[in-house]
Amino acid sequence: MSSTPTPDFPLHSPLLPVLPEKPGERVQWGHLYGSSYGLITSAAAEKHCGPVLLVTPDTATAQRLEYALHFYTDEKALPILTFPDWETLPYDIFSPHQDIISERLTTLYKLPALEKGIVITSAQTLMQRLCPSSYLQANSLMLDIGQQLNLDNMRRQLEHAGYNCVSSVVEHGEFAVRGSLLDLYPMGSSKPLRIELFDDEIESIRSFDPETQRSIENVDNVRLLPAREFPLNK
Repeated sequence: MSSTPTPDFPLHSPLLPVLPEKPGERVQWGHLYGSSYGLITSAAAEKHCGPVLLVTPDTATAQRLEYALHFYTDEKALPILTFPDWETLPYDIFSPHQDIISERLTTLYKLPALEKGIVITSAQTLMQRLCPSSYLQANSLMLDIGQQLNLDNMRRQLEHAGYNCVSSVVEHGEFAVRGSLLDLYPMGSSKPLRIELFDDEIESIRSFDPETQRSIENVDNVRLLPAREFPLNK
């Protein structure tokens, strides 16, 4: 009875990926198919003691890897951040979509405090210049219930940060003022917010549906990020 020959190279499971042991060392993984890329990168990020940057050849590959990582990863212990491409060509006459800018600003804002997690981007996006972290920190604002708020000053501050004043808030980067109500769709927020004032004090903050304009739930505070990745001052 013949025995199966033992291979000369070690066999490794995608659940126990081999990682570099010292700076500058490279490890190559092969024979990965389908969602196995997401499985092995999730396991590698869990073993790594810091953030992991995943660079893909294009945006489509980044999206497929993101979907796989959301399936295999416990995002409470290992957050997943995406840094999408602007999806515009040089000399285009239109700007990137506000949702894309919102996602990019959210990732840039969270990066300095990210101790462990995964950041996904494409090689083309990685080649672009970025705004300094000091710009986001200096142009961010936290609003809390009970805080004093002057609507005129707030309106000037929002316009200075790149927000557009509209009649009805529909997408990221817009705000509307109606009496003692301030409707605002902050960059990085999943829903627009309605801030109700009592005199000069914030009485309530509620999220609302941009299609029906109906309130959904109460919010304790809101972080306002700038509406652009570059300053609009002189």
